[in-house]
Amino acid sequence: NRVWVGDSLRFHVNHQCFMLGSTYTVSLRARFTGKTHPVTYWFEIKGETTGGYKYNKPLYCPQQSAADGWVTCSGDFVVDENYEFTSSPEIILVTQDEDGSTGYVDWDFDDVSIKFKSGPAAGLEVGGSDAARWAVNSDVHITSSTLHGQDAQDGRVKAVSQKANGNVVLELENPITPVFSEKETPGYGVEIAVTSRNIKIIGEDDGTYNGGYLQVFHTPGVAQVIEGVEFFNMGQSSRKNRFAIQLLYNGNVEGTSISSNSIRKSNMRCISVDGTANATIASNVGAGIAGHCFYFDRISADNMVIDNLASNMNNRINWNNRIDGWDDYDADGFAIWSPFNHFIGNVAAGGHKRGFRYYLDWRTLGEDLINVGPNMRRNPIGTFKDNKAHSNFRQGFHLADFEQFFQFRDPENVPVFENLSAYRNREQGIYVMNCVHCEFNGGFLSDNQKGIEIRRSDGITLQDFVIQGQTELFKNYVTDNNSHKLCGHSSWTSEGIHMMGTLWRLGDQDPGFGLRVKNVVLSGFDKEKEYYDSCPSTEPIGLSTDTHYGAHFDYKTSFENVTVDDGRDIILDGCRAASYGYPDIVITDIDGTLDPDMSASSGALVSDQTYMTGLFGDSCKSTAGCMSYCAGVC
Repeated sequence: NRVWVGDSLRFHVNHQCFMLGSTYTVSLRARFTGKTHPVTYWFEIKGETTGGYKYNKPLYCPQQSAADGWVTCSGDFVVDENYEFTSSPEIILVTQDEDGSTGYVDWDFDDVSIKFKSGPAAGLEVGGSDAARWAVNSDVHITSSTLHGQDAQDGRVKAVSQKANGNVVLELENPITPVFSEKETPGYGVEIAVTSRNIKIIGEDDGTYNGGYLQVFHTPGVAQVIEGVEFFNMGQSSRKNRFAIQLLYNGNVEGTSISSNSIRKSNMRCISVDGTANATIASNVGAGIAGHCFYFDRISADNMVIDNLASNMNNRINWNNRIDGWDDYDADGFAIWSPFNHFIGNVAAGGHKRGFRYYLDWRTLGEDLINVGPNMRRNPIGTFKDNKAHSNFRQGFHLADFEQFFQFRDPENVPVFENLSAYRNREQGIYVMNCVHCEFNGGFLSDNQKGIEIRRSDGITLQDFVIQGQTELFKNYVTDNNSHKLCGHSSWTSEGIHMMGTLWRLGDQDPGFGLRVKNVVLSGFDKEKEYYDSCPSTEPIGLSTDTHYGAHFDYKTSFENVTVDDGRDIILDGCRAASYGYPDIVITDIDGTLDPDMSASSGALVSDQTYMTGLFGDSCKSTAGCMSYCAGVC
């Protein structure tokens, strides 16, 4: 006698059993009679909380039919503030796909349970560490496991112990949300940093976000040493040259070391390097920062930036309260305006916009943004290797405006980015814009909306990379923790390599090719709706919609020793590419590794159209995704 979708089994549970931060498993069996077409339902927990009446839906069950009989549905959820009930909440089952005009079916439910699965992490195990490095009552910072930097966590050490295997166990005063460890995600676990120091400089907190600041100003030739200091509530919000730590127009300060410091809750940047050269910026930790964390202006040069951590940059600076001429409202981990510095082994975890952002101007702007020199885009860049970026709201690495090739016309003297790791970034792992003859040598990309996106760039080399789509571990983690998922917009596709279809530069500016891909493995883009329920498509390789002209593909592309692990056998969706204006794709396969039969020694992947395949006789065979593989074609 049901007359409404919420007419169902109803009962109350003890609200004191829901522990904040804990994970619970909901499970039940259900069947129905009285209707032929499939029906779905969800599990609802509702009641009064300190924040008002809440309707929580921790479990959605897939469609089932009457013919299916008993069907088990289960899933996990994490208790957040929406489950802090002030009295016992009510549980009901709400159906979909039925209404008064179609009639309501009769449901049977059995084995309904809500079971505790796991609680918040009470501590952390740190591999290969010395117990003496971790002191009781010291503060630690744990970077984010999600797409968002604000999911970073802080804790205080309650006890320290050394295990027989050499690892150190840190017991924390208060539990934290479980995080990704290096053990379960090798190479892309979270970072743990001690933020307490014996020497502390604390800015006065008067509620105006105007703390203290430390500035080294106009001291050319004098080595400065600032090491092992904890800076708290430093920097002055939206005030020029009032940053937590700043080297300002010092010229050559060889021997200077700004190292092993922690900068917490800064009101404006961590370390700003302006007009200063030959300093070492090493092993510093910035956490909870307004504006950019590490900043390098256009006339900074030859500084060694090594093993620093930038975590959880916030959006307190916006367009209305920014410093005129500066863009701290983007709040990047590393904001780099000069090509001349060296970045090795740094981590950007939680930029409000980006992890690492290069922006090279067509001018050289000096003090007070006065033009003092020529185009910076055509200068050689310093070393950039072994850097990691994760949990950034937009890109992990935003690399823009490298035109060094036009200055030297030398294929050896080009920008090189080595061993980059980008994972769990909301948009692109690596975003390449206006790069000419740039090399990406070695890297790991995983759980990004797009692994690497190449725009308005010619002569790109991508080699020795592993590129993964969304992993099962990350999919389950964001579901369990009610965190934001990939495919934040219904129009976003998920792709391993997002490439151009046409050359951006012609004539004497053409470096001679579009894209070379060598020794690359792509996987995990075939889960489609199972892993990406909001994405319109998922592809190992996709093409850009906004760089084509003349409706033809001419982005000279070659693959060598490229492995695409895709259960659908899709490498590239030629039908989708054709709708973008690329009906005649040709990707040269130098060693035959794209051949679905693994029999060709070389060939080409082309659009599966007779005006393409007819040129090559019987050598072509249709593959998935409106493409064809033509053996022996070069």
